[in-house]
Amino acid sequence: MPYSPNPRSQAAFFRRSFKALLACASAAALSVTAAKAQEDELNVVCPPTDTRPNLGVVATSEAYCAGTPEKYQLIIYEMGLCTSNPTSSNVLDQSSCTPTFRSEGGTTVNLAGGAVIDLGSSEESDLGRPEDNSYSYAYIIISNRFVLRAKWGNTDGITYYSNPGGLNNVSLSPPALDFVEDLSSFDEGFDPVYPPIIVRGGTLAALLLKSDLTPASNGLEVGRLVGTFKPQASLVIDEAVKGLKVELTVSNSGLTVGVGENPGDFNGPPSDPRAFNCYQQPCSYGSGPFQPTFTLIK
Repeated sequence: MPYSPNPRSQAAFFRRSFKALLACASAAALSVTAAKAQEDELNVVCPPTDTRPNLGVVATSEAYCAGTPEKYQLIIYEMGLCTSNPTSSNVLDQSSCTPTFRSEGGTTVNLAGGAVIDLGSSEESDLGRPEDNSYSYAYIIISNRFVLRAKWGNTDGITYYSNPGGLNNVSLSPPALDFVEDLSSFDEGFDPVYPPIIVRGGTLAALLLKSDLTPASNGLEVGRLVGTFKPQASLVIDEAVKGLKVELTVSNSGLTVGVGENPGDFNGPPSDPRAFNCYQQPCSYGSGPFQPTFTLIK
C-alpha cells in the first residue's frame, strides 16, 4: 500500500501563515482581519470534532483543512511601522522604522486563547504611540519556532492526537501532546528570502535571520523571522490617534490537517508500527495562519 507523506511542507505551512501575518489597516479602514488580506489558500474549514465520521467532505486536490489548535505558541520580539522597506536589500534596516512593541527577551504568547497586544504603549518597552507620520510598511520580528497541540475525533469514537512521537505528528494514543515546527528555509536547501508577493490588500515579504538579526548562511543559524507588509494605502498616524492594538487569533485557521485522499493512504510507511490507514482521516498536523486585527485607538 502507498505511503502518503505530509502533504504540506513546513515551509508551505508558514507561507500561508505569513500571508495572514501583517494584514494591516488601510487609510480607509482602521482595522482588517487576515481573512480579507490573505489569498484563498486555506479556505476549507475542518468540521468540529466528534461531528462527522470522516474528513472526506473537506478533502480537496491538496487534501487539507483548517482547524483550531488547542495550543499555538510563538515568541514576539518586536513590531513596528516604517516609512520605507526595512528589508529591501535582504537585510534588516530599521533606520526608517518606529518600533511600537519591543520585548528584549521575547514575549511568549499562546494564540489558542487569543492575544491582544498594545502596540502603542507596551508596559515592557514603554515605547509610546508612533510619531505622527504616513507609514508605508509594517514589520514584525518573531521566533522561527512554533509549538502546537491539537486533536480531532470522528463519530466512530476514534481520536487523532497530536504527538511528536507519531508519524507526521499524529497518534491514536492519548493525550494530545505538543509538537514543534522550526522554520529554517522557505524552499529546498537553504533559502532565507521570501520575495515580495502581491496579496489582497498589499505586498508581502519575509526574511529569516540569525537571533542577532544579522544574515544567516544556513538553516542551523536561523533564529528569527522578520515579516514586512506594504499595504495598498499607507497607515496614517495623526494627532487624533492615541495608539495601536492588534488582536491575534487562530480559530479555524491556526491548524493545518492533512487528509488522506486514497483508500490505501497511511500516515507513514505501513511497516512502521506507528502507522495507520488515514483515508479521509487526519494524516498529519501542521501550523496554519494566525489572524490579526489591527485597530487605531482614537
